[in-house]
Amino acid sequence: MSGRVTKGKAKPRKAPEAKFDSDDPTDSNLMLLWLCMNNMSATGQVNMEPVASALNITVNAARKRYRRLKDKMNSMMVTLEKHKGSKAASASKPAQSAKQGNENEGQNNNSEEPAEDI
Repeated sequence: MSGRVTKGKAKPRKAPEAKFDSDDPTDSNLMLLWLCMNNMSATGQVNMEPVASALNITVNAARKRYRRLKDKMNSMMVTLEKHKGSKAASASKPAQSAKQGNENEGQNNNSEEPAEDI
């Protein structure tokens, strides 16, 4: 069994060289999105084969990256909508409070004795 490869003799597998290499995840997400948009059919389906080929990854890896990016963007949009809703609600509350305060002041003035005209 001298020809058998063991862990001690095995060489580490080298990852395929990427056609687009960037340390910034934003750049790679933008590249994935750009490639998906350019390879989208009229029905809205993305042809992942050219996307995978351009990124030098498998079709399944391209699908998974696209799914993760899509989920992340959906999550960000939900957060943005919640933030917008809470900001709009908080902006209208002080205006309502001030309006109610003015109405209450008017009611308080009516309950007091009227001022005499001089």
